[in-house]
Amino acid sequence: MDKETFEKQVDELTLALLYLNRFKERGDSYWRSWKGYDFDSLSSLTDQGMLYDGSHRSKSVALTNEGMQKAKELLKQLHMEDPWRDSED
Repeated sequence: MDKETFEKQVDELTLALLYLNRFKERGDSYWRSWKGYDFDSLSSLTDQGMLYDGSHRSKSVALTNEGMQKAKELLKQLHMEDPWRDSED
């Protein structure tokens, strides 16, 4: 497997995990997830428009609408049930 394909797969899995572990802070209008993942992958997902470009000091990232949709598609491709399918986005 070439490096580009590997990095794409890591980004996709990271996005799926961010989606699965999301939460809303009181007063937030968007979903967040903890930054416990590879920073290169988080930067790549931000560049792709999947995550909001937030503060580097923050311990969490925010998922964009595009990121939420892509994560849902990835779960389907992985044949995983979406535990959030009945929640409001």
